[in-house]
Amino acid sequence: MTGPVTDTTAELNERFGRPPAIRFVDSALGGRVANITTPHGTATLALKGAQLLDWRPAGSEPVFWLSPMARLYAVKPARGGVPICWPWFGPASRDGLPAHGFARTADWQVDGSGLEDGRASLSLTCDAPVGQTYAAWANVAVRLDVWVGQSLRLALTTDNRSDHPVRVSEALHAYFSISDIAKVQITGLEGCKFEDQLCGHAWATQSGPITIASEIDRVYADNGPACEIRDPGLKRILRIAKQGSTTTVVWNPWSEKAARLGDVPPGSERTFVCVETANARGGTKTIEPGDTHRLVAEYSILKL
Repeated sequence: MTGPVTDTTAELNERFGRPPAIRFVDSALGGRVANITTPHGTATLALKGAQLLDWRPAGSEPVFWLSPMARLYAVKPARGGVPICWPWFGPASRDGLPAHGFARTADWQVDGSGLEDGRASLSLTCDAPVGQTYAAWANVAVRLDVWVGQSLRLALTTDNRSDHPVRVSEALHAYFSISDIAKVQITGLEGCKFEDQLCGHAWATQSGPITIASEIDRVYADNGPACEIRDPGLKRILRIAKQGSTTTVVWNPWSEKAARLGDVPPGSERTFVCVETANARGGTKTIEPGDTHRLVAEYSILKL
C-alpha cells in the first residue's frame, strides 16, 4: 500500500526502513532521502523526483556526478545523479508545462522495500499533479523500482489505467562521473544513426567510438542492448545495459553552455557525461488502455 505524502521520516522508517540496509533521513540538501547500504556498496535516493543521487560500489569511486549546488527543494531539479524525465522528454508540447515532464520535480511516495541475497530494493510511485492541465495523465500510474547490489538496476513502469491511449517519451537522465571528458570513449553505439540536436536535428551515422571535444546533444536510434563508457583515468568501464528502450541520448553542455546553466561550476563539465536510457524523439511509446510499458537500465562497473 502506498505511503501518503504526509508520512514523517520516522513513519517512513517504521513502515519501510530495514536497518541498517535502508534508512530514511532528512538530507542536508533540503529534502528527504533513503540511504541504502549493502555488502556491495551504498546508494542515496531522493524522494523528491525519485532521483538517484549517489551510488558507490564497494572499492569504487562514485558512479554519478552531482552538482555541489544541488538542492532538492529548489525550483529546478537537482542537477546530477539520475533525474527521471517522464511522461515527456525535452520541451513540452504546450506552453506553461515544464521541460522533461513533471515526474522529476514531484514528491514520490514510497510503496515498498525489501532485502534479498545482499541486495536492497525500494519501490516508489508518482501521481500526476491535480488539475485540468494534467487530466490526460489522471489514470496513468508510474512506478520506479530500484535494486542496489553488485549492480544498480532502475525500472520505470508506466501503467495505462485510462480509457484512451497515451504517448510517453522518457529517459533515465544519468550523469556519469568521469576523470576527464577528453580521455573517455563511449562504445556500443558504432554504426547507429543519430539525430544531432545541435545541427538542426540532422541525421548522421556514428563512426567508431564516441569521443567528445565540444558540446554534444545526440539522440541515437535503434541501438543495441548495452553501451559502455571507457575511462582510463579512473581505470574502469561503466556498463549501461537496458531493456524497453529504443534510443540513447548522449549529452554534455561543454564550457559555454555550462556557464549559462548556473549550477555547473567552471570546469566541472569535464567531469561528467550524460548517457541516457530513453525512449525519445522518434522512440516515443504509445501505450494502449490496460497496457504497461517498462523502461529498465542496469549499471555495473568493470575494471579497465
